[in-house]
Amino acid sequence: PLGRRGGAQRVEHGAGHLGAGKVGVGSEDEDVAGGTVRHGELGYLGRTSAPISLTRMRIFDTLADLQALVGQPLGHSDWITVDQSRVNAFAEATEDRQWIHVDPERAQAGPFGGPIAHGFLTLSLIPYFFETGFAVRETRMVVNYGLNKVRFTAPVRVGSRLRAAFKLLAMDDVAGGAVQLTVEVAVEAEGTPKPVCVAESLARHYR
Repeated sequence: PLGRRGGAQRVEHGAGHLGAGKVGVGSEDEDVAGGTVRHGELGYLGRTSAPISLTRMRIFDTLADLQALVGQPLGHSDWITVDQSRVNAFAEATEDRQWIHVDPERAQAGPFGGPIAHGFLTLSLIPYFFETGFAVRETRMVVNYGLNKVRFTAPVRVGSRLRAAFKLLAMDDVAGGAVQLTVEVAVEAEGTPKPVCVAESLARHYR
């Protein structure tokens, strides 16, 4: 069942609904400022049919619930592993087969001491990071409007686990009744001291 408390969506223990998807069974919920953190294990979320791990996901009932959080962190996404098979698949999809990405043996003697992921592969994971980081229940569709700026600040070694930290920078009403969220996405590699990628994402949410 779903309930509401403090203007934010509350997902109780057991199965519930979020947009067009389902939320899996969880162990504990926690209210935080401006939203609810959902503790859980596995579910299907919103605009994707891919199973995800709902570790600590913030869920908001409406876009208006985000207004008070402009300038503040929105939490983290789930972790994802960037293994060699993912890198190889990205190389095939983009025709970028440079040896530093797809030839582990040669890459061992290269400047990074092993194969690294494409920078654009890291960037392409932003939709996954959003899907597992936070959600707005009233949003029926999100359109990627682009990026203000992107920096690849450190290499991503193949085998790394990545997640993203989010900070809401701005909210703006745009044509067609959408609300555009400008979100700083800082991609972190497990065990590294600084982000491997920092981008400002522009996403238009339609109700």
